[in-house]
This record gives sequence, C-alpha cells and structure tokens, in this order.
Amino acid sequence: MKKQRTKPAGKARRTTSKKGASTSARMPATRRRTTTRDPRHPAAGTTITRTYKGRELRVEVREDGFHFEGETFSSLTAAALRATGYAHISGPHFWKTAARPATPTETTPTTA
Repeated sequence: MKKQRTKPAGKARRTTSKKGASTSARMPATRRRTTTRDPRHPAAGTTITRTYKGRELRVEVREDGFHFEGETFSSLTAAALRATGYAHISGPHFWKTAARPATPTETTPTTA
C-alpha cells in the first residue's frame, strides 16, 4: 500500500504518475490564456503624472507594461510600490486611473 504524503505548507502541490514521472498542476499549453490588455488601463503611449510627497512622478503606459524611472513594470501596482515603498497599495488608485462611480442623476421630487 502506498503512503499518502501531505502537502508542505506554502509549496505548490505536485502529483506523480504511476511511473514516477513528476507533472505539475499547470494547464496544458493548448488551454493557456493569451495575454490581453486590461481594458481599464489607459491606452499605450499615455503618460500618467502624479504628485507624491512633493515629487512629480510619471509613468508611461506601454504595450509591454508600465515604464517608471527607467524600469518596466508589469502592473500599475508594482510601479506604485516602487514609488512609495508601501507594499499594500492599489496601483490604479494611487495613479488615479481607477474607475470612479458614476454621479447620480438628479431626480425631481414628485408630488402625489
């Protein structure tokens, strides 16, 4: 009878086939998602400017990511982390690109 091994904490689960060959739990190559640009991000070529602690920060939106201070980041959050040093930050919120709630339409009071 085969012993059951428990999964170590914090590590990816791996399975073994009957022949002992290790396979990972990734999706097959035919089913992987293609990378598409998030429609909530500004268009490529846009420069986002923000003042933070007296400094003017600029991030350039590119097809391959976000260019900030000589480095290319995969997300606005990664660029905001580099700018602030604060790990728990929302990039779209920091760079002020997050969608704002629509303003409520004015309603006129009706009299009954």
